[in-house]
Amino acid sequence: MRRRKSVIVELTSLLDVIFIMLFMVMSRNQAAAEQAQQDAAQSVAEMQTAVSEYEEKFTEYQAILDETAEERENIASMQSRLESMEQFGEMARIVTVYIFDSGYKRSIKLETNGETAAVDFDSGNMDYAREKFTAELDGAVKDSPYPVFIIFSYDEDKIYRRDYELVTEAIEKVQGGYENVYIKFSNRAD
Repeated sequence: MRRRKSVIVELTSLLDVIFIMLFMVMSRNQAAAEQAQQDAAQSVAEMQTAVSEYEEKFTEYQAILDETAEERENIASMQSRLESMEQFGEMARIVTVYIFDSGYKRSIKLETNGETAAVDFDSGNMDYAREKFTAELDGAVKDSPYPVFIIFSYDEDKIYRRDYELVTEAIEKVQGGYENVYIKFSNRAD
């Protein structure tokens, strides 16, 4: 019988080649992993920047929304006041009195519910002006079942003392004749 010769396979070189290939694959994988990590870090930074921008826009829009809500509340409040004023206008009469000086003549203006009456006067006809103004004022006040508010608006730097006294005397005289008349003297210079 013949004896078989044993075959010896040298695995050392084969193992060296396998390790070299394994090293190359791992090196490439690590480089790819590092690149993927850098790409991911860059994507995260971009996303954080985008989130910051969106947060700023959200803050701006929230401020606009708050302003709009505040404006809506103001409008609702103004509408409520307007309705109250309309109801007040239906239940009260407001008479505004002021002195108008055009340079060559003076007039006492009386405004009631959009209607205007005027009494022209000068230093020569003060008594007549007082009587006429009192009659006009009394006509605006009488027969009102609702409260009447007389507002005398003047600028103390532009009104003569005798004119002021003429108007205040007439207003106080008319107020004394009615229980539902209230007066307010308003100095526009204040």
